Amino acid sequence: MESKNNLVPYCGLYCGACPIYAKGKCKGCKDPDSPTHYKSCKVKPCCVKNEYSTCAECNKYQSTDKCKDYNPLFLRFSQFISKNNRKNGIEMIKIDGEKAFEDFMSANKMFNMKNKLFDVKYKKH
Repeated sequence: MESKNNLVPYCGLYCGACPIYAKGKCKGCKDPDSPTHYKSCKVKPCCVKNEYSTCAECNKYQSTDKCKDYNPLFLRFSQFISKNNRKNGIEMIKIDGEKAFEDFMSANKMFNMKNKLFDVKYKKH
């Protein structure tokens, strides 16, 4: 089920808690009038081309780890520094769907799925 508010972007983050979104400078990457704020984002064009609502629908790779569009070197480095984990967001969407992901992220006021919260929700240790 697709998010009615466009707050679940293609990559597994959550637009509703994004500082750029909160300041009214973006309507979410699924809004046709919103720019992609990460200029070299290859996820949005890939999902649009393949008509995916998120990367969770892609079956080209078993994991987002293998996708070069999803994991460019610069982004892997910045995710390591920021402890940002879009992959967990995609995994949650695969398991529970976009609505459950949006509800969880909104309730927890999170921009990205932190490892600890993901591990608790999905009982991984």
